[in-house]
Amino acid sequence: MPNYYDILGVSKDASQDEIKRAFRKKAKKYHPDAKSSEKNEERFKKINEAYQILSNPKKKQAYDQFGDAAFSETGGFGQGFGGSPFGSGRGTSSGRQGPFTYTYTTGGAENIDFEDLFGGAFSTIFGGGGFRQRRKGQDLRAQITVDFKDAVKGTKEEIEYNGRNIKIQIPEGTRNGLELKFAGEGGRAQDREGKELPHGDLYVRVNVQTPRDIILRGSDIYTEKEISAIDAMLGTEIPVRVVDPDKESGLGTSKLKIPAGTQPGDVFRLRNKGMPYLHGRGRGDAYVKINIKIPEKLSKEDRKLLQKLQK
Repeated sequence: MPNYYDILGVSKDASQDEIKRAFRKKAKKYHPDAKSSEKNEERFKKINEAYQILSNPKKKQAYDQFGDAAFSETGGFGQGFGGSPFGSGRGTSSGRQGPFTYTYTTGGAENIDFEDLFGGAFSTIFGGGGFRQRRKGQDLRAQITVDFKDAVKGTKEEIEYNGRNIKIQIPEGTRNGLELKFAGEGGRAQDREGKELPHGDLYVRVNVQTPRDIILRGSDIYTEKEISAIDAMLGTEIPVRVVDPDKESGLGTSKLKIPAGTQPGDVFRLRNKGMPYLHGRGRGDAYVKINIKIPEKLSKEDRKLLQKLQK
């Protein structure tokens, strides 16, 4: 994710008024209706995205504290801010996650009140009578939710959107939040003479419906397992859930060796047991966080044995 402060050209301690003024200046310069350049359209999308985060105090605070990790999809039981949703632990590696999830539009400025930002000078800034003519129809956005097994193996879906049936190829190893582009399937537009312009594009965001006990981060999955205190002290072997493209559900099991002396919160990695990589060979990893169950009640015999060990 790009640095939003650099995009707007403001410092990290900039006030909301300074952020708003910076956005005005950048938006005037790079708005697609003022600059007929595809490069400027992409730049304006980034400017719009940066403004939506930094102009919202809560989102700005999260961004300042956690950076881009604050805005990745999260859910379930992930509470850590380290290399995985579990936080620090043995066997972890770097990842992207966070305690916040925000939805923001990056496809244009339809959610920005330009009259508020530019005032009455808005029509003058972009050329007397208003915006320049569109070069194509408006880009549109839609969402689709797929089952976990379909994200693992890939599938074909069909949606009805804007009066048309559109076939969607969900690739193998689809990750949560993947955006698919369908050129020419967006909105329609005409020029001043009534001539039909090229259609805009359609962007479809794919949401993956994961099982409750699994967190999906990119091509990696994260789960938790509970073991007894004795197993943690002496070591054991347990079955854990992993991705298995050969299974109907897309999930299988694998054995994980728990070494003696395992501590609460330790995280173990099973290599190549995650989602297939998008458009490439190999797979992500599966991470397992270990929780240790402490008995609430003990028998007299167990208590005597533990007291003996304590001494």
